[in-house]
Parts: sequence; C-alpha cells; structure tokens
Amino acid sequence: MEREEIINKKFPHAFWGYDVTEVDLFLDEVIRELDRLHNELDMAEFTAEAARQREEKLKEMISAMTGARREEPAEEAPAETETEAEGEAPAEAGETTEEKTAEEPD
Repeated sequence: MEREEIINKKFPHAFWGYDVTEVDLFLDEVIRELDRLHNELDMAEFTAEAARQREEKLKEMISAMTGARREEPAEEAPAETETEAEGEAPAEAGETTEEKTAEEPD
C-alpha cells in the first residue's frame, strides 16, 4: 500500500458511521508510520549495498594478495646433503646405501 492510496481513500458517510475526524487522524498516523518504514527500508538497502561493495573489495584484495604470493620467486634450492658435500655422488633411485658401499673398492 502506498502513501497516496491512504491519503486519497474516501469513506462513505453513514448515519451511525465513524467520526470522520478520528478516521483522518488515524490515517495520518498510518501514513507517518508507513513513511518511517519506507525510510528504514531504504537505509537497510543502502547499508546492505555498501556491505556488498566492501565484501567485493575485500575479496579483490585477498585475491590480489594470494596471486602475489604465487608469483613470488620460489625459495632458494635446498642445501647440499652431507653426501654431496663430502664429494660422494648421491645414491641412484632405488639403490640402497649397502649396495653402493658394496660396489666401492677398498
């Protein structure tokens, strides 16, 4: 129901009907309450839209931050193992230390 509908509503006069002044006063009160509720709804919609925009901005910032992390250079290569540092070749895949030791001449 809109404000104008309430303002323009006409009631027929009857011999034992309602007091026209009282009806008008009540309708004025209804109009004020309707206006207040419309204003409250407008504010709630405005607040919700602002919150949606903040959420979208935060998501963009998070996405940019996580994207920047992915683009950062990888950490330095791992340090040499003890075996490599001592000049020994690393064991081949599947070759155990015992097999490697058995193949080395004394």
